Amino acid sequence: MHAPTTPTAPNASDTSGTPHAPDARVRVALIGTGGMGRQYAELIRDHPDGPLVLTAACCRSPESQRWAAEALGPGTATYPSVDELYRHADDFDAVLIVTQQELHPALAVQAFEHGKHVLCDKPAARSLGECRAMTEAADRTGLTFGMIFQQRCYARHRRVRQLLRDGALGEVRRMQLTDTQYFRTVSYHHSRPWRSSWEHEGGGVLTSQGPHILDLWQWLFGMPSAMRAVIPFGKYNDFAVDDESTLVMTYPDGRTGAFVISTGEPVPETRLDIRGSRGRLLMDGDVLRLWTYDRDADEYRRTAACTDARELGIAYREERIPDPVGLEHYWEVLENFGFAVMGEAELIADGREGLRCLELADAAYLSAWDDATVALPLDADRFDRELRAHVDEERAQRAEA
Repeated sequence: MHAPTTPTAPNASDTSGTPHAPDARVRVALIGTGGMGRQYAELIRDHPDGPLVLTAACCRSPESQRWAAEALGPGTATYPSVDELYRHADDFDAVLIVTQQELHPALAVQAFEHGKHVLCDKPAARSLGECRAMTEAADRTGLTFGMIFQQRCYARHRRVRQLLRDGALGEVRRMQLTDTQYFRTVSYHHSRPWRSSWEHEGGGVLTSQGPHILDLWQWLFGMPSAMRAVIPFGKYNDFAVDDESTLVMTYPDGRTGAFVISTGEPVPETRLDIRGSRGRLLMDGDVLRLWTYDRDADEYRRTAACTDARELGIAYREERIPDPVGLEHYWEVLENFGFAVMGEAELIADGREGLRCLELADAAYLSAWDDATVALPLDADRFDRELRAHVDEERAQRAEA
């Protein structure tokens, strides 16, 4: 890869629209040509002035080879296996991994060992323990390791994070998030043999749709010190994993949080409620509602002569922050990865942060299995042992069916 000859991207959150000369682009090989893999490939194709160029794709089936020939053209070489792809390793600088998560760790480690940068779709792996092999390989080689967490690019999420960083709410006391935007039917769960299983996905909603929302949670609030989870496994479906999860988290500084996610409710909702000593922030879809107090509520509670909040000055305003429809946020992550490889930007989501949403999911499963509060940091080895036991049980149930 040649050194860039065009202006550098100013920062990780503002890289769109910065043109790069063709000889400055990062050459990418795609591994995984299913639904999202194809969309990522077409995004790279449709941004010829961006920092990425797709020079190779691993296409195992004749159908995917035909798709690549028609959609990507002769500039993208196709190979029937990963081993064959690496026989042409001089033709690419980075790999984009978009397979089911049970394959991610081995593919990422293989890429790092071949001197390739890695951008991986969520989640990083089936479990925290598996993900550590990926981060250790990235640390050992010093290569770029990014994750696709495009919800960090939503304007309303960035606005919430900025308000928290600016101290608009004072000391945060309590957080509550409800997410039902990912309604899924039985047809969806049966659409791939690896969906919704301990063996292939390492869980259900928490490791399939949930990583986006769990990542958003830890990006805004950090990691808790303890968790108690209530998970009615198979509440809406006849399978062993979760389609609804309720997590209650506590933090060393006294904050408490409640996190609810479900794929069984048809009415979509994304609602985040944050209460602090100087105000309240409610994100309801694309509307942000902000209440701010004229003084610290803790001080007011101690000193007010009246018995309620009537003398506390409360100002209210709201902002509507719609996000563009389509794949723009995915492109922002892809583009940012290219700039990061070039040394021109910090990653929007470093691969090591893929550990965090998996740690939250794994802690929730352990808590539900034990019917107990679980401390974090998590014992990843213990979780992997428990996961293997659930995989064995799941296999036995399938054999009996």
